[in-house]
Amino acid sequence: MKRINPKTSAVVRKKKSSLSLCYKVLFSYENGILSLKELYVLLFLPFESYNLPFPNSSQSWLSFGLTEIPALEWKQNLKIITPWRSDFLKFVNAQFHCAPQIDKNFTYDGALLHLSKYRGFNQNCFLDLLECVKPGGWIIIGGNKTVGAASMMKWIKAFIPITDKLSKNHGLVFWLQVPQQIDRQKIAQLRSPPLAFENKFQTTSGMFSHGRIDPGSAALAQYMREIISGKTADFGAGWGFLSYAALERSEKLTTLDLYEADYNALRAAKQHLEAVIASCPIHFYWHDLVHEPITDLYDTIISNPPFHTQQTTDISLGQNFIINAAKYLNLGGNLLLVANRHLPYETLLKGIFHTVLIHEKAHGFKIIQARR
Repeated sequence: MKRINPKTSAVVRKKKSSLSLCYKVLFSYENGILSLKELYVLLFLPFESYNLPFPNSSQSWLSFGLTEIPALEWKQNLKIITPWRSDFLKFVNAQFHCAPQIDKNFTYDGALLHLSKYRGFNQNCFLDLLECVKPGGWIIIGGNKTVGAASMMKWIKAFIPITDKLSKNHGLVFWLQVPQQIDRQKIAQLRSPPLAFENKFQTTSGMFSHGRIDPGSAALAQYMREIISGKTADFGAGWGFLSYAALERSEKLTTLDLYEADYNALRAAKQHLEAVIASCPIHFYWHDLVHEPITDLYDTIISNPPFHTQQTTDISLGQNFIINAAKYLNLGGNLLLVANRHLPYETLLKGIFHTVLIHEKAHGFKIIQARR
């Protein structure tokens, strides 16, 4: 591809001067591997390297997968799509236009896709962009080669030509132009389909426990009938299995509130629970339990707390769930949770709850009941 001449491109030259510092500060290497921030910066290198012109003020771009705040120069051009509540709040606080899902009724001039570790999710995001970006518009895809950036490029190349690429250590970014004609039937065939199981559940790529019931959650469900009562919350509800099981097994429920940070998983949970004939009110909250407060108090909280972010293991997530459970339980209320056996929750639990019982340790899991 012919590069833009910096001597004749005033728009690109102006943008480069303000973006260069950001790139230089963030690019540093450790053991020859790019960090998350560096991979994010790699996504914008086609502009920094003059391979592509920076969008002008009248253009509208779309992005999937960003977890870091872009350079401020993108604020007027970029709409960020993220299903993750914590990222959504971060972008909104930085005054970027952000939404949890794409509006396919709008056409964009270009798009950015930062790859996740979920192949099917990446493919579906790209196909969404292909349908939303105007013919001739640029789509830029970047990510770590260890999460399949090269295989993603190969998959796309089978039906759309790749214009160019750049690589840096373990990072890869490539870009293409949207064809003048899009075969929407072919796009539908290329999509990674939802997985249906147990004759009642359906999940999509990117969700926790996609296509199966988590064994730890299944073990926790066996203790619900004796413990769950009153006003109940599901912390980190995912696609809704624990709440579904609670509605089936507990006759003492009076209300059920689901809190989940993944917008897509919460939508799936709502679909699953709408199929249940419930005798109590059910509420769904797209919520970041670590950073957003809750206004209600509960008699019971059930949880299979996360211990990793989208990228790395983070035990503090589960610890924060436990701390917040103690904060939002009525006196005498119960926390019923499942955790991997190696996670060190017992000391924390015993420090903030009146009684802690280990009901089961088997198959790599432990079922814990903690009374406020």
